[in-house]
Amino acid sequence: MIMVKVFRARLEPMSFMMISMYTGMSVGLTSGILLGSKYQGDLFLSTALSIGIGAFCGFLIGIFHSSLSAIEGIMAGLMGGMMGAMLGDMIPITETIKMIKIFMLLSISSLFLFFILPGRPSSQPFVTKKWLVKPLFISIVYLTMFVSVERLISAPVSYDITKPPNDSNSHTHGEDPNHLNDIPTKNIVTINMHYQPSILTVDKDILTKIVLYNEDQIEHDIEIKNIAADRFDNHSGQKPRTSSTKSTLHLHADANRSNQLEFVPTESGVYEFYCTIPGHKESGMSGTLIVN
Repeated sequence: MIMVKVFRARLEPMSFMMISMYTGMSVGLTSGILLGSKYQGDLFLSTALSIGIGAFCGFLIGIFHSSLSAIEGIMAGLMGGMMGAMLGDMIPITETIKMIKIFMLLSISSLFLFFILPGRPSSQPFVTKKWLVKPLFISIVYLTMFVSVERLISAPVSYDITKPPNDSNSHTHGEDPNHLNDIPTKNIVTINMHYQPSILTVDKDILTKIVLYNEDQIEHDIEIKNIAADRFDNHSGQKPRTSSTKSTLHLHADANRSNQLEFVPTESGVYEFYCTIPGHKESGMSGTLIVN
């Protein structure tokens, strides 16, 4: 808004309309993708919120010049909000984050238009393209900043996956510590929408424990379908009887928490495990359990 007031006298009507449309569209897309991802499954809510944000931003930019510019900004914001909400509702979360970063950069880049589009006297000859140097330089700075932050955030982090779970979400109540130490344990860390490790090997007819450490900011789980196994009753302390019944094993952990399950695989085989949260399996959250 400060830029609008400063450059108001220098902008031609068409330039102002372009800026209001660009701002409304880019903000609508950005907020739509973000809200569509947050409220996946409730497309009405995410669409209503995103078109409201996009239309409001387009209106704020355009109203300082004319009613026509404000209308153009509102309509562009409505369109961007609808498209962004649909996109955010459909694509996986990892892809959503990438799209948000791209459209955030485009939204910030709307500031460049104030330097690129200012009107000039018609008698001034167009001799040089030096007016492109400043916005191009700023674009390079922004891109460098985004890439640097992305590399810093996604830098590999080492985890000690041998540590025992110590939070209240772990199912260890009523168990003998000596009994816990005797159980073969397989630890899985979820980080950046992936399992580490993604391949587990266990032995048939041996009581085994899987511990899930969720290091992401959203909930995750592990599900293994059609596996011949028996669950171990943590509360009664009784081992299950061996059987060949096919069952589903499920383990859930909230953000920054851990959880565990104990079971006895009763048949050799290779089984897939994956996260059942919508979009997570498609983002790469799957692995293989090998029973020898």
